[in-house]
Amino acid sequence: MRKLILLLLLAVSLDIYSQEKMTYESVNDATYNFYLKKNWNELIRLGEKAIRNNIDFYYLRYRLGVAYYKTHKYGRAINNLENIFDINPEDDDLNAYLYYSFLLSGRADEAEIYFSELSESVKDKIRPANNSFINNLFTESGFGFNNDISKNESVDIDGVDDYYGEQILNGDYFYFRTGLKQIPLKRISVKYNYSYLNLKKTKVISFNDSKIHDDYSQKQNQFYNEITLNTGKGILISPAGHYVNVFDNTIYPNYDSATYIFDSLSMNYKLNEAYYTITRKDSELNNFVLSLDVSKHFEKFKAGVNGSFSYLNDKHQTQAGISFTYMPGENLNFYTVSNLVLHNQNSISNLIFTQQIGGSIINKFYYNLFFTYGKMENYNEQNGALVFNNPDITKIKFGAELNYYFPFNLNAYFVYLMQLKEKKYYEYRLTEYQSGFPLYSPVTSKLDYNTNIILLGLKYLF
Repeated sequence: MRKLILLLLLAVSLDIYSQEKMTYESVNDATYNFYLKKNWNELIRLGEKAIRNNIDFYYLRYRLGVAYYKTHKYGRAINNLENIFDINPEDDDLNAYLYYSFLLSGRADEAEIYFSELSESVKDKIRPANNSFINNLFTESGFGFNNDISKNESVDIDGVDDYYGEQILNGDYFYFRTGLKQIPLKRISVKYNYSYLNLKKTKVISFNDSKIHDDYSQKQNQFYNEITLNTGKGILISPAGHYVNVFDNTIYPNYDSATYIFDSLSMNYKLNEAYYTITRKDSELNNFVLSLDVSKHFEKFKAGVNGSFSYLNDKHQTQAGISFTYMPGENLNFYTVSNLVLHNQNSISNLIFTQQIGGSIINKFYYNLFFTYGKMENYNEQNGALVFNNPDITKIKFGAELNYYFPFNLNAYFVYLMQLKEKKYYEYRLTEYQSGFPLYSPVTSKLDYNTNIILLGLKYLF
């Protein structure tokens, strides 16, 4: 026991002695030596100890920042290098380390601040196609494949009374999106997106077990605009707006023209000989989403709040959500993103939860797995950039995204997405007679189907 006490006292005395001996000169000499030898771990150990002992100076922070950068701990690299940025903002090496630290930790908007501080010669080496008008340009295209027709076309939608039923069958669709990003001011970036969808649909009207089919296309033109303000200290504020125009032309029944042929022998109406007049009409919707996302970055995680107000399919919606991103290694080698949204429509609220897991497979090759659960009806995500305005409810969606970064600032990506959907159809059933006249009431029934989506995209950083 006496030996143990003596050893503890000796350790404490040695630690006190080492602290007394730690000076600006000794720390400067030792960290510079570690820096030249690229002994990053020892540099970090000594540098952090010096700061805890109130020894702090420009070159110590610079060397610490580089050491953390070289060990891929970009969050702490940023903290140290930003600490000294105002002392020497024109240092190309300092700006380059900050630029890549932000970029490699998924903080592209903040990275652009330090890219703008670089000399033109360094800018040209990093991004030879550097363009003052466009920061990046992307385009993506894909197809969606439904099993709605094969699964639900044969459903007896006019029911046991063979009176009337109606449903819309969803076919395949084509999708295209393109957009660009500008940085008009150092701390402000602006995104512009245009999307086009061509959805193949079939309206089915059934009466007395006979069906009328009308194949038509629903076309959507969408415009999205987002402005991101970087207020400093990792805080980003991003208001956005999304305009959606939906147009189609299909058949509609004139319910008021339903007639009944009177049978004098039975003294009743021949229900099976009732008929509807069918007319073709244009339908156009002009919808919008207004959204806001506010986030704060820390060394290993990002916390955010988001919300939106929208008008989709002649209904108002509101959303409020929170998000949390965790990067245990302070880089994109592995990360998780959790997002919880409270969606409200017609005074009915439901929770929608999204979980993502991503990281690096090999050098320059990244993956992102995602899963969402909840009733996604007239719902939006990614700060309003993606809108789920199909009247059918998406109950679950999941998929994967693969990204490859070419050495000449080109990013190619592939996305696979599956959606499990639920739709409604209307069936009229005989409920009662009034003065010998039959009365029918609509009954809502549900059907399930799946959608598989494949996207390919390219993004170029100027």
